[in-house]
Amino acid sequence: MQQPKSARVVLAIALFSFIGVTSLTLYGYVFNVVDLFWDLDIYVRAARDGLTGGAPYREVDGLAFVYHPLVLHLFMTIERIVPLSTVLTAFYVVTSGWLGYELIRTAQNIVRNRGISLSYWVLLPVLVTMIPVHAGVFVIVTGNLTTYLHFFLIAYLLRIYRNRGAFSSVGSMIAVGVFSLIKPYFLAYILLALVNPRSVRSAVTEISAGVAVFAAFWFGGALVYPAEMDIFMSNIAGLQSNGRVDVGINIYGLTQSLGLSKIGGLGVQVVASALLILVFWAISRRIRNTEGGGALVLTLAYLVLTLVNPRLKEYDLFPAVLPALVFWHIYSRKVYALFVVVTPWFLAMILLRYYIVFTNI
Repeated sequence: MQQPKSARVVLAIALFSFIGVTSLTLYGYVFNVVDLFWDLDIYVRAARDGLTGGAPYREVDGLAFVYHPLVLHLFMTIERIVPLSTVLTAFYVVTSGWLGYELIRTAQNIVRNRGISLSYWVLLPVLVTMIPVHAGVFVIVTGNLTTYLHFFLIAYLLRIYRNRGAFSSVGSMIAVGVFSLIKPYFLAYILLALVNPRSVRSAVTEISAGVAVFAAFWFGGALVYPAEMDIFMSNIAGLQSNGRVDVGINIYGLTQSLGLSKIGGLGVQVVASALLILVFWAISRRIRNTEGGGALVLTLAYLVLTLVNPRLKEYDLFPAVLPALVFWHIYSRKVYALFVVVTPWFLAMILLRYYIVFTNI
């Protein structure tokens, strides 16, 4: 007999939680990790340095605070009122839960409209994407803010799609503009407004809102905090100098580790990105108007915009891959089809592990 809907939801949430807790526990056991979210130390140190008249952008043990001065002063304000680590940890927990909730609700809508049952094989992508150390559990336990901004944005976009059938909104593009202060590449996600626009006017409005918010905060902050902005930009430039390797795990990063020139590496990256976009365009044309195809197109679009980032990092890759695999499984309804995409991902992550070790990225 089929389980009641509420029971299936509870079971799904329980399985998500079990996979997450088990993975974190195994990671902590194997790698002797005592604490979680150690990137919070960087954020808290910068905020406290700023409050005490210190140097918030100083480098400690090879790590420096590399966020916009407005972000720094936001962290300082929070730290003055309540511990910043507490606020960010709560944000991490809430955004993770929200993403899980939106994945489940969107999946339920798809299977209900298609008149099919939701197999618990859909949880396999969650498990598989979390296992590889440098692209799964690792990015969660580090507590890097970027990972959870991805979680928030993907959950927001799925909610918009679930309620309106659209891929974006003015609110989501404003969020993109704000998040771009923390990682400027987030501005690329503004192109989601062009993937499935309700109208040309709505797409222009959404893109304009996101760009305007980003420009206002970025340049406004530079005017208000010019000295800190100079140090911030120097830190960013320093990531590519002094013999430090911080070019990411994408094709461009690989070409740099192999000794190719920057121009040549960017050329290879552009060609590979163009091919990837063409493949996405061909796939989206075939499935966007099918039941369940919209969610897959949305998450694939997000994944493509992530993959074309020349400085792709693990904390970008994992959040983008997870929902795309989930909806690929729901759309295909074939376990073997899931293994077709999961197996290359898993092998690629194993190779990435050695690539990171030997190139010291």
